[in-house]
Amino acid sequence: MRLIPLALLACGCVDYRLGKVTDELPAADSGGAIEPLCPRDPVAASTLPLVEGCDDLGFPEDPDAFALEIEWQVEDFMALMHPAVANLSDDDGDGDIDGDDIPDIVIVEWIDLNVPSPLRAFSGDGSGELFNAPDFESNFGPAIGDIDGDGLPEVVGMTVQFQVRALDHTGAVKWTSEKLPPSFWLYYGQIILTDFEGDGAVEVVAGAAVLSGEDGAVLKRVIPDDGAFSPVVADLDLDGEKELLVYDGVYRADGTLIWETPWTVSPYCTPAVAQLDGDEEAEVIFLCYDEVNVHEHDGALITSFRMAQRGTSYGQPCVGDITGDGAAELVVPNAVYLAAYQPDGTELWRAEILDATSAAGCALFDMNGDGANEVLYGDEYELSVFDGRTGVRLFSDPSRGSHTGYDYPVVADVDGDGQSEVVVVASGLYGGYQGLAVYGSPLGLPDSGPVWPTHDYDTFKLDDDGHVVEDPEPGWLAHNLFHGRPALPREPDADLVVQVDAVCAEGCDADSPVYVRFRVGNQGPVDADTVHVALTVEGAEGSEVLREAVVGPVPSGQMGATREWTIQRGDFDLGAVSLSISPVDQVECGAADNVVAVPAPECDEG
Repeated sequence: MRLIPLALLACGCVDYRLGKVTDELPAADSGGAIEPLCPRDPVAASTLPLVEGCDDLGFPEDPDAFALEIEWQVEDFMALMHPAVANLSDDDGDGDIDGDDIPDIVIVEWIDLNVPSPLRAFSGDGSGELFNAPDFESNFGPAIGDIDGDGLPEVVGMTVQFQVRALDHTGAVKWTSEKLPPSFWLYYGQIILTDFEGDGAVEVVAGAAVLSGEDGAVLKRVIPDDGAFSPVVADLDLDGEKELLVYDGVYRADGTLIWETPWTVSPYCTPAVAQLDGDEEAEVIFLCYDEVNVHEHDGALITSFRMAQRGTSYGQPCVGDITGDGAAELVVPNAVYLAAYQPDGTELWRAEILDATSAAGCALFDMNGDGANEVLYGDEYELSVFDGRTGVRLFSDPSRGSHTGYDYPVVADVDGDGQSEVVVVASGLYGGYQGLAVYGSPLGLPDSGPVWPTHDYDTFKLDDDGHVVEDPEPGWLAHNLFHGRPALPREPDADLVVQVDAVCAEGCDADSPVYVRFRVGNQGPVDADTVHVALTVEGAEGSEVLREAVVGPVPSGQMGATREWTIQRGDFDLGAVSLSISPVDQVECGAADNVVAVPAPECDEG
């Protein structure tokens, strides 16, 4: 909002003795003849030039911004592993399957270990199921992307026979790999898609095995007989060839070990990448049971620290700016705490959780556009949103209960409405719902993009059309988020302005009426549907609303006609009086500046 200069007019006033009230805003003057309360003619509505562009975009400051609601769900199955989101069908009928279509969500049902389970695909708008493919392993996460260069997406998962299988976009089998040696740890792996050498040939990483995306041929078993939880692929040193982070080390695509992280209790480590020291190369975080090791890209150990409540199971970390200071912090869950740390191990906060059954991870997203990411996390009892700065729980839904697996909340616009949703899976623990649930906000979450196709996705590794990018921009140099995503730039709906034209009083007594005449306008490209207007006094004992109302619409490109509120002279003795405006449920330019001071009128007792 850009403020218009305040105009103060001295005046003599008629005797309108109105007390402090909270009610509807008085109607704007039409510009016709009225009895003036201040010695000036009322101003009619007029044209206001539109302002192009916005450097100060603000979202509604409403605690309900974090109050998620289920938009749709499917409850006829249980699920533990991470869902994948991408486009599988030509919804707009243009002959292509791309980012312009409605995204789809792929999950694998959970039944039990070694029990054949269906892989299922659902339309992201909740309109129905696309396909149901049998014989998959329910404790292995799927991925979606074009793995053979035919311009169409494939779905890749692990079968119950420990074979990697690729389906086409209709659910038909394209290829099935040879059997990988089973082990306990293979059950909890993830499928990720990459192009290690940037040559256009896509590789499929299944746990710690590397396969050809073209035909499923096993190219390398980096760690034989292991799934090793959640692998990550990244070009750590920016030399054009990507590395595989898995188990307790960093490997080349051919399986050559580059370096290892030290560990005390368990080598089954969960990796993450981020920018933590200001250089261009990535820093690597390995979470090994209750140890957190932070390395330079070449393996040099920067720091190592123990998590809150040592000796408990652990989940997958998320990394990003949760405090709004421009630097990344680490958020790590274990069985009893979700804790935030500075990269040097300094604990910022911890919040109580309960996830003794498995290893759920966290996700980051700036839900209200204030520059600090909120933390989304689902444990055995509830889905929660935490304030990144303080760890205060902003929202929880205890209707979700789950044994959890290697999953974390996914943020994406899954129904194509320009607003993000939050996608979670559940197994129905403690009487909670099971299956797949898609949450939205009544106020509308900022848009973030339509896909989240792999467990290690960072918004650059695959594009919205499902293409595996040969040489993607490093996420740590762009938004510096791991298991998180930035909101997309958005044009403002409205750009409100407020102008105080006159403040005058009838007398000098405390109960003498004071007339505040003002106008409300909108320089933005979209009408402001509803606007909150308030006169407030801020004193030593806090603030008090003197008058307030919700009005609208405020048309685009218009400065409204004169409006008037009446308060008392004594209100100015309580503290500073101000007039504020804000859109109720729209994005606005310059929302932080929607306040103008209301000076006390002069008093001439002579």
